[in-house]
Amino acid sequence: FKERRPSGNRPEALGPEEGRRGAARSVQAGDGGGSDDPTAGSAGQSMPELLSVNSIGMRFVPIQAGTFTMGEGETAHKVTLTQALELGQHEVTQEQYERVMGKNPSKFKGKQKNPVEMVIWNDAVEFCRKLSDLPGEKSTGYVYRLPTEAEWEYACRAGTTTAYSFGDDPSALQNYAWISDPDSK
Repeated sequence: FKERRPSGNRPEALGPEEGRRGAARSVQAGDGGGSDDPTAGSAGQSMPELLSVNSIGMRFVPIQAGTFTMGEGETAHKVTLTQALELGQHEVTQEQYERVMGKNPSKFKGKQKNPVEMVIWNDAVEFCRKLSDLPGEKSTGYVYRLPTEAEWEYACRAGTTTAYSFGDDPSALQNYAWISDPDSK
């Protein structure tokens, strides 16, 4: 997640949620092992106007400000994100994490383009802080942080209003998710 702003100004999500996504994967950035072309999308399509690449090769996708319904059932509520943001296209790779933090905590080492894992929330926050302090990032004015819960859900929904990305029918879950019981949610 990156923002171009003076440090200290944090965009707020309007609404009753205050949670934070607590995993290094929430930073969502990196090469992901795909094409070496920084303008290629996940399916190989060209998206030069959409992606930006930072000083260590992490790719970011713009997320426009907007309003969405967060949650479901009785807890559903409208949330407005008042500022656009950029969210990493892929998970942070082991190579990127090690370049910033000086170590690789991953259990499954061997391929530096694989996502970093075994990262606790505090380490993810520290990664964002140290990344923000790199000279190549300071010179551009970018500040990195983990997304809020509302920002994460808004980006994941990608403009959909259905319960799932493929619609509202839970019986179709088995076609899109690893579940043992198609009737479970």
